[in-house]
Amino acid sequence: MSDLFRSLQIALADTYQLERELGRGGMATVYLARELKHPRHVAIKVLRPELAGVMTRGRFLREIRISSELAHPHILPLLNSGVVPPTEHSPELPYYTMPYVEGETLGERLLREKQLPLEDALQIAREIGAALGYAHAHGVVHRDIKPANILLMDGHAVVADFGIARAVKEAVDPEAVTSAGLVIGTPSYMSPEQAGGEPNLDGRSDLYSLGCVLYEMLGGEPPFTGATPQAVLARHRMDHAPSLRTLRSTVPAPVERAVMRALEKSPADRFANAAEFVEALQPSASGGWEPAEVPSHPLRRRGVWIAIMLAVGVGATWYMTNGGAAERRAGAAAAALDTTRYAIVSFSQDSGVPEGLQPTLLLEDALRRWEGVNVVYQFQVQEAIARHDTSGYVRKDWDRLVTDLGAGRYIRADALRVGDSIRVHAVLYQVAAGSDDPVLRERTIRVPLDLTGRDEAFRVLGEGLLLQAVSPGGLQLGDRTTSLPARQAFEVGSAAINAWDLAAADSSFSAALRFDPGYAQAQLWLALVRLWTDPSEPATWRSSAERAVAGRGDLSDRDRQLADAVLAQAQGDLEVACRRWQQLTREHPFDFVVWYGLGNCLDQDRLVVRDPTSPTKWRFRSSFHAALNAYEQAYRLFPPIFRELRTDSYSDMVHLLLASGTDVRFGLGLPPNPATFYAFPSWAADTLVLYPVAREPGAEMTGQGTATSIEAVWNQRRRLYDIAVGWVAEYPASADALQALGVSLQLLGDRSALDTLAQARRLAKGPDETVRVATSEIWMRVLFSSPSDVASLRVARLLADSLLDHAPADGSVEPMLLASLAALTGRAHMAARLGRSMSSRERPDTPPPLVGVGITFLTYAAMGGPTDSLRALAPRVIQALTRSVDAQARSQAQEMWLHLPILVGFPAYQFPEVAQLAGTSPGLLNADAAFERGDTGAAWEALLDSRSPRFSERPSASTIDIGYGTAWLMAALGHPDSAVAWLDPILAALPRTPPQLFLEVYQAGPLVRAMVLRAELANQLGDRAAARLWATAVVILWSGADGFQQPMVTRMEELSR
Repeated sequence: MSDLFRSLQIALADTYQLERELGRGGMATVYLARELKHPRHVAIKVLRPELAGVMTRGRFLREIRISSELAHPHILPLLNSGVVPPTEHSPELPYYTMPYVEGETLGERLLREKQLPLEDALQIAREIGAALGYAHAHGVVHRDIKPANILLMDGHAVVADFGIARAVKEAVDPEAVTSAGLVIGTPSYMSPEQAGGEPNLDGRSDLYSLGCVLYEMLGGEPPFTGATPQAVLARHRMDHAPSLRTLRSTVPAPVERAVMRALEKSPADRFANAAEFVEALQPSASGGWEPAEVPSHPLRRRGVWIAIMLAVGVGATWYMTNGGAAERRAGAAAAALDTTRYAIVSFSQDSGVPEGLQPTLLLEDALRRWEGVNVVYQFQVQEAIARHDTSGYVRKDWDRLVTDLGAGRYIRADALRVGDSIRVHAVLYQVAAGSDDPVLRERTIRVPLDLTGRDEAFRVLGEGLLLQAVSPGGLQLGDRTTSLPARQAFEVGSAAINAWDLAAADSSFSAALRFDPGYAQAQLWLALVRLWTDPSEPATWRSSAERAVAGRGDLSDRDRQLADAVLAQAQGDLEVACRRWQQLTREHPFDFVVWYGLGNCLDQDRLVVRDPTSPTKWRFRSSFHAALNAYEQAYRLFPPIFRELRTDSYSDMVHLLLASGTDVRFGLGLPPNPATFYAFPSWAADTLVLYPVAREPGAEMTGQGTATSIEAVWNQRRRLYDIAVGWVAEYPASADALQALGVSLQLLGDRSALDTLAQARRLAKGPDETVRVATSEIWMRVLFSSPSDVASLRVARLLADSLLDHAPADGSVEPMLLASLAALTGRAHMAARLGRSMSSRERPDTPPPLVGVGITFLTYAAMGGPTDSLRALAPRVIQALTRSVDAQARSQAQEMWLHLPILVGFPAYQFPEVAQLAGTSPGLLNADAAFERGDTGAAWEALLDSRSPRFSERPSASTIDIGYGTAWLMAALGHPDSAVAWLDPILAALPRTPPQLFLEVYQAGPLVRAMVLRAELANQLGDRAAARLWATAVVILWSGADGFQQPMVTRMEELSR
C-alpha cells in the first residue's frame, strides 16, 4: 500500500471508503472509492505530486468549481474537490471526484477494433460535439479531448475531465511545468495553437482535437504520428493531414471534408462553433450522404466559389473521369510523408573538386547534428537509385523516389571548382504533388581548395537549408541549440517580434523551450516579451530571466547585458536595472531593444524621494521625461512597435504621454513608510515635469486644470502629433499611421482629423483594420459634430450601419468596437451579443461566472433597458458575485459589474437593490439609494458630495456615464438649471475628449441618453432652439434603435420639428 493511498484513506475517511487504484495518467492517479453518504462508487483523481508542487492550489480548486457547474447529458459531472494534506514525501495534493463509469473508454475500444463503423464514429463525434458546444457557451474549454477522456456507457459517449486541463493551466507556472517534464494536453490530439503554446485557447482548439479523434475512429490512426512527442507537435503545426479516404475509401466525401475543415491549421478556417461541426456530420433527410459542401467560413462569399467552379469545371470533369488517378495517389502519399525526414539524393561534382571533400557525408553530418531531423542513410538512397535509371529524372521522378524512402524533403546539390575555391550549391525540395514551386530554400557556400574550414562551411550550409534565418532589428538569432524544432520555433518568434505580435512571440518562444529547455536565448526573449506585455507582473518572466542568466555562457556579450538588466528589473531593483539599460543605450545606440527597455524601466520606477528644490519637496527618482524620450527613440528605430498601441484608438499611447487631460502619475515613498503620491503633468522650462504630492486619505487631488497642467497636456498632445507625423512620413500608405495622426489631430481640436481618418479607411486592409479605423472616424464625427453638424452625424450613422450590417455574427472581428457602435445606434441586444463574444484577452477584467450575465447586465443598463431584463438580471449578478467570485476579488468585481450598471441604468429603472449598496461606495450611489427610498433631501446632500471628485486612478468628474447619472438625478430632484450647468461642460468638451473613452458600451450608451436629457431640459426651460438641436442629433443616431427605445425616439422627433 503506497503512502499516497494511506494518506488519502485517512484524509477522506469521513466521506469515502477507498478500495483500490484504477490507473495513472499524465496528470493524476485514479482511485476507486465508495461514497459513504450516497452508497455509490466514485472515481477519485489525485494530481501528481510534481504537478501539485508547481501550482497554486486555491486557484486550481476555484477553476474546478467553475467546471463543476456544467450539467449536460454527455459531460461526466464533477462531484467534489478538495486537498489531501501534505506528507513527508509529497506536498498538498488537490483531488476531485467523478461518478465511476463501468463501461470502457473510446481509447480502449479503438485498441480492440482500430476502425469503428461509420455511424458509431459519427454518433460519438456528434455527442461529444454537443457537449463541447454547451461547455464553450459557458466559457469552458476542455483542452484535452482524446479517446482516453471519452467514456462509452449505455450506447452513448460522455466526456470526462472537463475543465481539468484548463484548471491546471490557470493554476501552474508554465515554466515550472516545462522544467518538471509535464505536458498539459496530449500531443496526438493537440491543436497547432496549443502545440505552439498559445495561452488563450478558444473552443476551436477543442474542435481540432475532436477532428483528430474522429479521424482516428474512421482511419484507424491519428492524423499525425512521429517517433517523439516533439515530432508529433511539429507535424501538427506544419503538415497537412493525409486524406482520410486513402486510409478508408468508404468514408463519405462530406464527412472527409468536415474532418479536414476541423483540422485546418488556422482556427479562423475551422468551424466557427461546435454546432456547425455537428451539423456537418449529419446525413441528409433521406439518411444518405449527398455530395454537398461543408458550410464555408462566414466571410467567404458564395459567388466566389461559383465563379471558381465555372472556371475549372470542364477541365476537372475530364481529369476526374479520365486521368489524374496516379497524381491523386501521389498527392495522398505526399501528404502522409514525414517532413522531418530528409534525403540527399544527388551531389554532383566536377573533376576539379578534390576527392577528399566528400560533400555528401559532410552535409549529412551537418544535418544530423540537429535533433528532430531524420536523415535517410546514404546506402538506402544509393540502393533506391540503383533500381532506377535516374539520368533523365525530372522533379516528379525524384518525388516518387523520395516517397518510396518515406522522406518528405530532399536535397540536390553540386560542387564546382571556381578559381581557387570550391562553390557548393544546394537546393532543398519538398515532396508536394501539384505544387509549381517545390523549392523551399537554396544556399551556396565556398570552400578553399585546401579544404580548410570545410566542416564549419558545411555546418553553415546545413543550417541555411533547414532554417529561414529571419531576424528583426535588435534580435540576434543564436545557434546554441541543436534542436531543429526549437530553433524553428525561435525563428517564428523572431518573425512575430518583427510584426510586433507579442502574444504570438510568447507562444513561439515557449514552444522553443519545450523542445529545448536549456535554450538560453529563447529564455531571454521570452522574458523580454513578457516584460513588455505586462511589466507589472514580474512573476511571469522572472524565472525565464534567471534561466537566461544561468545560461549566459551561450549568449553574446550584448545578450548577457540584456539578461542582467531584465533580471534586475524582475527582482525589483529598478535603480540598478535602469543603469544597465542606460549603459546598453550608450553601447548600442541604434538598437531599439535597449531604448525600449530603458523607457520601460524608467516608466516602471515610481519611487518618490525627497528633493528640497522641488515645489512639493518631492520628486520621482527616475525621470518620466527621460522615459518618454527613450520610448520615442525606440519608436523611431523600430516603427512596428506602434502596432501594439493601435487598439482602442491609441488609448495606451495617449495615456502614456499623459495627453488625455485626465491622466495622473502615481508613486510610492521609500519604506518603511511608503506613502502614496500623485502628480498631474505640469510644464516648466519647455519640459514636462511631475511634482509628486503626498496623498492624504479623503483629500481631493489638486493640480488638475491649472494653467501649467493645461499647458503640459497641450504640449504632450503636440508631441503625439509630431510622433504620428514622423510615422506617416515613414509609412505614408499605412492606415495605422494615418489613424494615429487622426487621433492626435482630434485631441488638438483640429477637424482635419476627419479627412485623415477617411483616407486611413480607404487604405485599410482586412476586416479588423477596416473596423478599427472606421470606428475611430465614426466616433470623431460624433464628437466633433454633436449636436449642430447634422450632415456629419448622418455620415457617422451610415458608416456605423454599414459596419454593423456586414459584421460576422460570431463576433470574430473587433467585437468591442462594434459593440460601441451598436450602442451608439441604439441596438442594445446586438451590443450585448457582441460583448458576450469578446475573448478573455479583450475583457480580462471579467470573472468567468460573469461573462454572460455580467456583460449583458452592464450593456442593458448603459442602454437604459429593457427594464424587464434589468429587473431580472440584477439579482442574478448579485448571486454570481456572491457564489462564484472569491472574497479577495469580489470588491473590485462589484464595482464594475454591479455598482456601475446600477449607476448608469438608474435613470431608466430605479433598482430596489440600490438600497443594499448604500454606504458601500461614496457619492452618486448613495444619492440614488436615498432617491429610491423617497428621501429627496438626503439625495440632494449626497449628490452635492458626489460632485467633488475624490482620489481615484482615473478622475471621473467629466466622464459621461457618471455625468449623465448626476445630471438626471438633479433634474429629477427639481433642479433643471443645475442639471444643465453640470451637463453642458461635459458635452462642450466632446470635441477634445479622447474617442477611445466611448469604446466602452457603458460610455457609449449614456452619451446618447445624455443628449436626450439635454433636449428635454432645454424644452423644460423654454430653450426651443437647443431642444431642437439635441433632439435632431438623437433621432439621427437612434432612429433604428430597439423597440423599447422607440417611444423615446418618437418624443425626440416631436422636439426636433
